[in-house]
Amino acid sequence: MRKYIVLFVSLFIMALGAHFLVLSMYIQSKKNDFLQLHNKSAIKSFEIVGSNFSRLSESIFNTAINKPYVLEKMIKAYGTQDEKNSARSELYEELFDEYTYLRGLGIVQLHFQLRNSESFLRFENPEKYGDNLTYTRKSVEWTNANQTKTEGFEEGVFYNGFRYIFPLIKIDGTKKEHLGSVEFTFSPYAFINDLINYQDIKAEFIVSSNDDTKKNIVTPTELRYTESPFDGFMYEKSIKKELNNNIKKIEIEKITKSDSSRASRDIFKGDVFSIPSGDSFSVFTFIPIKNSVSKKVVSAIILQENSDEIKELDNQFFLFLFSGYGVILMAILYIYREVNSRVKFQNISKKTQKILDAQEAIVVILDRAGVISVNRKFLNFFGCSSLSDFKAKNRCICERFEQNDKFFHIGKVKNDGFWIDALSELSDREHIVSMKDKNNKFHSFAIFINSIDNSYIVSFSDISETMREHFSLEQKAMHDSLTNAYNREYFQENINFIIEESCKKELHVGVVMFDIDYFKNVNDTYGHSVGDFVLKYLVWSVGNVIRSEDLLIRWGGEEFLLIIQTKSIEELILITQKIRETIEGEDFKEVKQITCSFGVTLHMDNEDISNSIKRADDALYEAKESGRNRVVSKV
Repeated sequence: MRKYIVLFVSLFIMALGAHFLVLSMYIQSKKNDFLQLHNKSAIKSFEIVGSNFSRLSESIFNTAINKPYVLEKMIKAYGTQDEKNSARSELYEELFDEYTYLRGLGIVQLHFQLRNSESFLRFENPEKYGDNLTYTRKSVEWTNANQTKTEGFEEGVFYNGFRYIFPLIKIDGTKKEHLGSVEFTFSPYAFINDLINYQDIKAEFIVSSNDDTKKNIVTPTELRYTESPFDGFMYEKSIKKELNNNIKKIEIEKITKSDSSRASRDIFKGDVFSIPSGDSFSVFTFIPIKNSVSKKVVSAIILQENSDEIKELDNQFFLFLFSGYGVILMAILYIYREVNSRVKFQNISKKTQKILDAQEAIVVILDRAGVISVNRKFLNFFGCSSLSDFKAKNRCICERFEQNDKFFHIGKVKNDGFWIDALSELSDREHIVSMKDKNNKFHSFAIFINSIDNSYIVSFSDISETMREHFSLEQKAMHDSLTNAYNREYFQENINFIIEESCKKELHVGVVMFDIDYFKNVNDTYGHSVGDFVLKYLVWSVGNVIRSEDLLIRWGGEEFLLIIQTKSIEELILITQKIRETIEGEDFKEVKQITCSFGVTLHMDNEDISNSIKRADDALYEAKESGRNRVVSKV
């Protein structure tokens, strides 16, 4: 008997060790999957903000800078010294109000340079000019050498920031004259503030202490920078002060020393990465930023976000660890008592049930025949008094999975197979389902499966908040940031599907191109903020007229595209006339009334959609040429 006791004790210890090792690897894998998803969201947000700033700078350049009177001043700068000084003063006086407006958008530097990269006019410091930027500002040198726009982060003698540098070129017929360049610099604070978009996220900004630019700064390094806990990086005092005053102060002390050392090395690799805090309540995301010309990592943005998911995974680890220990102990004891008898999940002890009931996740024990046991969380979620009550209404829990292709559901199981087999063939990140609770509210769950012989312990961990944030980011990527109309990316990804659906319904795809009449006068008279209001109100007004299945896309500037399923060109014209009349009758506040011109056509079978759009655009041109505020069709 003693020999068997020693044998079973040895098996028990080995099982405990194996359970601990496998569970540790599994939980770590789930943490890594979560952090990878978190990193992708951060990358997407960073790209969206960068794209927004790029479009903003492009708009400012085209509407305020790339004008004949500015180019004439730049030509004058190459005259005598008196003419050069006069051109600088006139340019400063001409654009000062515009510069004041740009400061409110987060631009800290509006800087003109001559084609030899000599500083011509700094609006933030007009007395400082004439210095050669060839060696300190490679982006300026590159822009003037290649006569091409440069954008991205770059260090500077006076400012570090996200810079958008445009060549200034006068075009006279076929003749082009390169006159120099102009630069818009956005403060890192403005970029970070837009990045977190008023979420409950803390932020910090660090700059490499190894770049050559700091050797040329006017004020001593210690007056502009201070030490950070990351080797090779410093805080820029002014940015740190702004962040601490306006965004909750980041809790760097929550990062362990070993993680700080690792982060210092990993930042220079150039990839976004995340580190959980020592207490697992926060996730620190590091976004390395590269110099726009050298492509070397020269700074980084650090985001701190509360993360219940990491803490929940730690909690799950201990819950599964001890519940697993309990199951192993009972299994060993049962085997010891009844050698060669099969463990029956039906005979799970009250102690095990209490362990299951104590868990925050929904837990289901089942085999191929059906559900064997559930915990209290399961019954509360579905509003059932017992497992029998649930089985009376459902043959399988998989029947409760929402039929949504963003999640796993029974429709993805082939040939009436077992849903756990189908789920096991997918990657861990696809182990997500959506189910309605007793109040008909949808919840998203991550599924964790442990198999014992021919039975399974399946836990459903609620990740609804994480999925809502994920879907929110997807929606932002498909909508115009100003008007919330769909953007071109959404159109490109969905137009073929829309055409196919229209064919199934035996309907035509109507293409309507329209824009605002004399919109430039609105911006010139009332300013861009009023122009932005007009665009947003227009989208709201049109959205109230069209049907839910119709698509409104911001095509560019004040130009919009409507995709409407219709029976005929006559019906399409009537719908468009109603939209035109609605816009004409709206009160646009300061502007009072605006009108729009429309070009309509039908998409032909087997025709490239770009041809349909071109035809609608030609009709729009005819509408404008024939007097505006009208609908012109072209088939």
